[in-house]
Amino acid sequence: MARGSITTNTHRKDLLDGCDDWLVSADLPEWERHPDVIRKTTLKPDIVIHSASTQQIIMVELTVPYESRMEEAHAIKEGKYLDLTKELKKDGYEAK
Repeated sequence: MARGSITTNTHRKDLLDGCDDWLVSADLPEWERHPDVIRKTTLKPDIVIHSASTQQIIMVELTVPYESRMEEAHAIKEGKYLDLTKELKKDGYEAK
């Protein structure tokens, strides 16, 4: 390999591959609002990344637990959004 060259793994499928219309919204007054499919619920994920063309939604919930409670905090947050994830999937979205 030549010095300074960059190699990429073209066989790897990344989470954001497959479209170029990703939009990011955050649960902050100065940011764009979440997509309608999220806003119609009472839940407000901290960050939502979504693609209208592929109907994919990635929800991010920020958590700062104590080191000894990482797994428990993760399980609580997953449970909080489980029904929303199921609802999104029923509406034809791929939700993570």
